[in-house]
Amino acid sequence: MRWIGEDGREKYQSLGHSDKREAERQRREKELELICNAEQPEEMNFRQLLEDYLERTRTQIEPSTARAAKYCMKDVISAIGNIFADHVTYRHCERFHQYCVDKGLQLSRNAK
Repeated sequence: MRWIGEDGREKYQSLGHSDKREAERQRREKELELICNAEQPEEMNFRQLLEDYLERTRTQIEPSTARAAKYCMKDVISAIGNIFADHVTYRHCERFHQYCVDKGLQLSRNAK
């Protein structure tokens, strides 16, 4: 069996047999173990999500990209509020779209 460990390295475990059914059962058990032991991400509202993004990418993105992310998130929060990111629904997306239309904001570089 092979999987990626918490340290990001590939891990191996010899099963010690060649029984395909038994190997599949052991694979399912290992998946369940890894899922149950996985650390769940904390809920973040949009401001927290932005700060987390900026912190994690601070050495990977240009300052102009960070400014653009802050500017865009300001519009998202103005349109739908500082809600938890995993609570976003289609209705929130529609509200944001309408906000952009009302403000004359361009949704993408290719928008006409």
